[in-house]
Amino acid sequence: MLIIGVLFFAFVIVNIFGMIFLRQERSDREKRDLAKFPELSFSSLFDGTFSSGLTGFFSDHLFLRDNLIDISKKFDSVYGVRSSLVIIDGGQKDEGGKKDELDDLINKITIPDTEPVETDDPVPDLGVLSLSKKKMTLTVGSGTTIFLSGLENEVPVKWSVDSSGTLELVSTDGSKVNIKAIAEGTGVLTCSVGGEELTCTFSVEKLDVKENGEVDVVFQNGLFVYDGAVYTPGFYSSENFSQLADVGLYYKNLFGAERMTILVGPTSGVMIDNDELRDILIDYKWAYESMASICASKGLNCPDVREEIQGHRDEYLYYKTDHHWTDRGAYYAYAAFAKSVGFEPTPIEKFKLEILSETYQGSMYDYTQNEIVKTFFDTVEAYMPTKAQTMTIQTKAGDYQTYDSSIMTWSDTYAAFLCGDNPYTVINVPENPQDLNILVLKDSFGNAFVPYLSEHYGNIYVVDTRYSAFNIKELLGDVHFSDILFINNLEAACSPAWPTLYLKAVGVN
Repeated sequence: MLIIGVLFFAFVIVNIFGMIFLRQERSDREKRDLAKFPELSFSSLFDGTFSSGLTGFFSDHLFLRDNLIDISKKFDSVYGVRSSLVIIDGGQKDEGGKKDELDDLINKITIPDTEPVETDDPVPDLGVLSLSKKKMTLTVGSGTTIFLSGLENEVPVKWSVDSSGTLELVSTDGSKVNIKAIAEGTGVLTCSVGGEELTCTFSVEKLDVKENGEVDVVFQNGLFVYDGAVYTPGFYSSENFSQLADVGLYYKNLFGAERMTILVGPTSGVMIDNDELRDILIDYKWAYESMASICASKGLNCPDVREEIQGHRDEYLYYKTDHHWTDRGAYYAYAAFAKSVGFEPTPIEKFKLEILSETYQGSMYDYTQNEIVKTFFDTVEAYMPTKAQTMTIQTKAGDYQTYDSSIMTWSDTYAAFLCGDNPYTVINVPENPQDLNILVLKDSFGNAFVPYLSEHYGNIYVVDTRYSAFNIKELLGDVHFSDILFINNLEAACSPAWPTLYLKAVGVN
């Protein structure tokens, strides 16, 4: 007992020393800001927020925390649990394919369940089963997600690979499996359910690297590397986008807004101007003309962000290692929006430019773990708002934080904008008309965009429906909105998931 007591005392002393003298503000490994020491007040002490905040602080600043995480992951691997690697399938020109929304896949890593236990019970009718792919090509280091569709009853699903080391089964989650290509060769993925087997054949190729370091196409069925950057090809479905437009019209009528805008951020493939890559790129011009036509038929505003961005394609508009646009890219989206609603956009030269990082490696670096991508670095630029403001956010933990800017200059990642993704955010700009209000529903493409709205609006209400649990109509029904804005990247705008999220946020299931 004496030895245990001495060890425990030493552990406590070391942690106190580390928290005082060695404490970090940010975890580069997890790419997030670590918890700050909670503010002590009478209310926080008695409503439990101080104690919960204190728990989070000690958890985030535990001595040798990263080393303990590594050890934990190694133990997980021993027991067959691995972190998911999620890379989407490639873009399509036709409108009939199904596509998972990119931003959800980037921000939502799932820990796989254990394999289902086989049972001798009678198997009910399965339905007409199919896999999302029957044949696929990957390159070493890339990955993809395969889906089982058509299953009508809850029946155990088992996934397996036969590849002699070519493929790795990264994770399984019922009717979904994540696969990673490990080495050159071929392999077969098998889905077994109710005595029926479905297969997908994989071919894994090496990277095709030229002498100048340029890579032709790394992920031929998904994200791809070209000319020193990772790109997203893009996907468009007029049917799915029409659903989003219908929801936009519903919001306009529900809130009695003067104007409803759907702003669609192009995926980074819009920057590619190479004839050899046309086969894996959508026709962005056609897609944006189609979206504008659909919105016009419903009395909605849909500015052509593509045209504004392509007019500046020689500038730094998308990160090389992240799926988001840069703050400069977001500026041109703002300029297109401002002109579409009758505002004169503030010239970019009027904003104070701050460089937050020159060594940023974003989501694509994390998810590809590709040796070539590891050599890419990004600069995080921030064009600071020109007007004084306050920003109050409701965090995912449910507490509230207030800042004197919508851009966190102490952050060196994309999370600098709006302090990352949060359920609810309100920005007040005293200098602007206080009866000029806008409601913004967004994915993370909206984070860099929203601060520019403080050039015009007195109050900016921002909701990220992936994390919000409240009814927007009940919360903000008394606010008169001159504008409501849906801002999503092209992948999200053409995903059936987002109209569902937006409807659920106003109590429509």
